[in-house]
Amino acid sequence: DQLIFSADTHAGPAVTAISASSVATYALANGVDATQLATWVNYALASNGLDLASHATATFQFQGNTYLIEQAAATGTAFAAGDTLVGLTGLVTPTQL
Repeated sequence: DQLIFSADTHAGPAVTAISASSVATYALANGVDATQLATWVNYALASNGLDLASHATATFQFQGNTYLIEQAAATGTAFAAGDTLVGLTGLVTPTQL
């Protein structure tokens, strides 16, 4: 199977893996809860987090499932219209994507 972000013609093949330790550090610094999905999404996109570039994709594992997030807007912007969050049931490693 293949996932294609059809609205984003500039997306590259690389997928950035997000670690739990990075999200925990971000959560502590920002006074948010690392056990919330919103924190992981915000970390991926925020300018003080991973700061995912425009048209870039990242992956993370959260509560037994795998997520892909794509930043369609400008770098450092919050999750909004055009951005994509895909949840996959179970744990999938970045090498399997």
